[in-house]
Amino acid sequence: MTEDPNREPDLRNAELKRRSVVGAAAWAAPAIVLSVASPAYAASIGRIVARSVPIKAGEPKSTTLQLSPAADGVPLTLTVEPDGAISWSPDIVTLPGAGGSASVLFSTELREAQTVLVTAVAPGYGTATFSLEIEAAPSGSGAHFVSVAAGFVHSVALAADGTVWAWGGNNGGLGELGNGSTTGSNVPVQVTGLDSIMSVAVGDVHSVAVAADGTVWAWGRNSWGELGNGSTDSNVPVQATGLDSITSVAAASSHSVAVAADGTVWAWGKNNMGELGDGSTTGSNVPVQVTGLDSITSIAADDGNSVAVAADGTVWAWGYNNRGQLGNGSTTGSNVPVQVTGLDSITSVATGGSHSVALAADGTVWAWGYNNRGQLGNGSTTDSNVPVQVTGLDSITSIAAGYLRSVAVAADGTVWVWGDNNFDFWGDATGSNVPVKLGGLDSITSVAVGIFHSVAVAADGTVWAWGDNNGGQLGNDSTENSLVPVQVLTPK
Repeated sequence: MTEDPNREPDLRNAELKRRSVVGAAAWAAPAIVLSVASPAYAASIGRIVARSVPIKAGEPKSTTLQLSPAADGVPLTLTVEPDGAISWSPDIVTLPGAGGSASVLFSTELREAQTVLVTAVAPGYGTATFSLEIEAAPSGSGAHFVSVAAGFVHSVALAADGTVWAWGGNNGGLGELGNGSTTGSNVPVQVTGLDSIMSVAVGDVHSVAVAADGTVWAWGRNSWGELGNGSTDSNVPVQATGLDSITSVAAASSHSVAVAADGTVWAWGKNNMGELGDGSTTGSNVPVQVTGLDSITSIAADDGNSVAVAADGTVWAWGYNNRGQLGNGSTTGSNVPVQVTGLDSITSVATGGSHSVALAADGTVWAWGYNNRGQLGNGSTTDSNVPVQVTGLDSITSIAAGYLRSVAVAADGTVWVWGDNNFDFWGDATGSNVPVKLGGLDSITSVAVGIFHSVAVAADGTVWAWGDNNGGQLGNDSTENSLVPVQVLTPK
């Protein structure tokens, strides 16, 4: 049989130990080249021949096994040295008789160059050993990231394996990198003790993460109780009190917000503007329930206010409202949720410096609140206390907002930005009150916006950043600002 080179690999059930294999397996390790050593016919077991071809990441090719003379149903058992260095699948396949062939494609998670010895045994045909050469991952490759968040002078990324990585400043030793130190880093460092995280969020100088079991973990500054554990600052993750069924989180400068599996919303931290939404203006260093919400699917948090999307596509906001950031047609604050005017098909929201942005199901984008730098994207610089449509966007899949600016990702992977440009360094330094395309990026899946920098995740799991870099928040082993996106160095 002939292996389809375009078949999607499935290694979910692949084992790293000895098993019987007589057919197709899959290659699924990014940025690693794995090839059977020369010569072309590297090993023979009686009349079993293992044919070698170069195998490159993302380009599956067959290593052909042939059996002669005819003998149907012969199992082939493989072992490797060092144990666990490579894997293959499916678990059990059967080699065909004479004239037929099967292909085995090997995978590995190793990042360093080394030789792996493979021993093959077939009953009645004997034993043979051949080698696989694993080449070192090229510079910049390594962990595969799936989402990012950005704060004042630090950034955080979630890897596909559930680990969390951070880089940038520790802003006076508050520990927002979460690695047990108070020293900044201009390359990613691993956050201590987290290995099953599903989502992350970042405030100015604290970070929050949701684990697969629904618990919430936070680290960094805790001056207002924004870590939610009733205690003080922490340079390693600590568990927020009383939460065990959370699905997503958001963080602002001094408070945090979480959505539970039942659609309720919980908040903790500073509350002088009613941003906790519990009907008071009293802060709390442990989570309190936001009043009147029970079907929420998405949330966002800004300095002084919070925003949530309900299952029916409506949007609700609470807290500070001096610039119309609650979107309900007034400039009066509220310590309980109020409905944002005129929105009924929203899928996600983002908040920035006193403005909010919402993504509709049809790919259009809507914004409200402060607009002195054109961050609402509607061609003006006039504030709006009700949502206005962002000009020219109709195929957006992801949004983000930061200090006086907004960012969106289109279905084709391009990135669009609008608002202030004094620190983020895109295009004309004067900024724009309508979206402009950011050069140099074309396969982006999501973005995050900090105070003076932005971060984006590409479809290949790499991370790119641009803007201010005085604390190393661009993660490229530098503290030089960048006018264009630079690749964050990926940990191996």
